[in-house]
Amino acid sequence: MPDKYKWFVSLLGMKGSVSTGQKQFTELRNSKSSLSMEATILFYTVKGFLNQQFPEAADGISMCLKDQPDNRLLLFLGVNMLIKDGQSDEALSLIQKIDQQAQGLPIYYIDYLRGEVLMQKGDYEKSIASYQRFIKNYPSVSFKKDSYFKISLDYWLMGDTKSAKANFDKAKTTGTDKAEPDRYAAKQLEETEFPNRKLLKVRFSTDGGYYKEASATLQTITPTDLKTDKDRTEYYYRKARLAHRMGELSVAKLFYQQSIDMTKNNPWYFGANSALQLGYIAKDQKDFVAAKKYFSQALNYPKHEYKNSIDSKARTELEWLTTVKA
Repeated sequence: MPDKYKWFVSLLGMKGSVSTGQKQFTELRNSKSSLSMEATILFYTVKGFLNQQFPEAADGISMCLKDQPDNRLLLFLGVNMLIKDGQSDEALSLIQKIDQQAQGLPIYYIDYLRGEVLMQKGDYEKSIASYQRFIKNYPSVSFKKDSYFKISLDYWLMGDTKSAKANFDKAKTTGTDKAEPDRYAAKQLEETEFPNRKLLKVRFSTDGGYYKEASATLQTITPTDLKTDKDRTEYYYRKARLAHRMGELSVAKLFYQQSIDMTKNNPWYFGANSALQLGYIAKDQKDFVAAKKYFSQALNYPKHEYKNSIDSKARTELEWLTTVKA
């Protein structure tokens, strides 16, 4: 629960509990209730978005799709979970299934997700077209600042600096910064220069599950490519993320700690998410004392673009750890 809403929940005498909610979902999904499928969907949605257990969430939604292959809600959730799990090619396959379905209301947001996947894949022209369709059709202002920002990054990665600058400027005057992607975009739009092109490629390749491409780009980065403290910090953070995704945990832990040390008090999310990821690693390794330390540390960063989501995830884990004997 974000801090700014806690007063309202307290006013109602309510207290949230992810672990209790998941237990209740489990009981319901294993019952003969007509709501068992809905409980199953919510169970895996929470497992992914709150517990960060994206492999399990993606597998769970995929199992549901075997029984209901044309269920558009399941297809949509499957796309989200696969993207978060670094399976962008598989996510693109589900997006294409949604495209083939004519019934029901249009899911305009799917073009936003398609743009993200295609950017990770390095298909920048198609990514731009997808974001442009999203901007044209989506009725809300949310995610449009981020969409123009992502279009500018597509052009930047293509080497078209003029178009990149035009869309960068357009992003500044478009939409709001209420949704977290827009908030991140707004923070980046305060910069006077575009992000480091090589680090950007590493980021998108890693996020999409294109680890070979990410590793190849990382190997081309030299000290002269890293001109700022932020770039140098992000370099170690990207190495940590790639190692973590590839299962090289000892290497990931080393680089996450380096990212924390280099972030210091700067308003970058690298330190906060590094602490969060170290917490996940420690939890998986049954080192619950270390896990608690890292999750608490993740909460201590006062200002960064992903504070709401990182804080929410850290609090969820700390709640779970209260039920475990260290």
